[in-house]
Amino acid sequence: MGFYEFDMVFGGKKESIAVSGNADWDQEVQALFKTVDKNNTGTIDKSELYNTLRLLGLNPTNQKLDFLIKEYAKSLPDKFKYEEFRQIVQDLLRDDILLAEDLMIEIKEKFKKLDVKNVGLLDGKQFK
Repeated sequence: MGFYEFDMVFGGKKESIAVSGNADWDQEVQALFKTVDKNNTGTIDKSELYNTLRLLGLNPTNQKLDFLIKEYAKSLPDKFKYEEFRQIVQDLLRDDILLAEDLMIEIKEKFKKLDVKNVGLLDGKQFK
């Protein structure tokens, strides 16, 4: 695999990474909120937030959930309105994207170190 192919598979385009700001994303988050708000109160509680974050592929601890309640549940104690929920999702996904970008930079640096001939290719010898 050459560096170009490696970068295309694992690098992606940073400018295409957008956590919010487009109508489709907003509609998806709103639909998710409505799905979780089964009793149609316009709020979700800690357990509903936990289940929703798990659906998004996140694995929040109780400590993280308590932090989210403290930071984001401004209008009602231990409950989140849609706007607060939207901000949580946006911030958590942005954090995950930034971690992934950092990991990608690290992987690219390791690739370059393994590519001792500086040809943009790796073979099995570099992995032994």
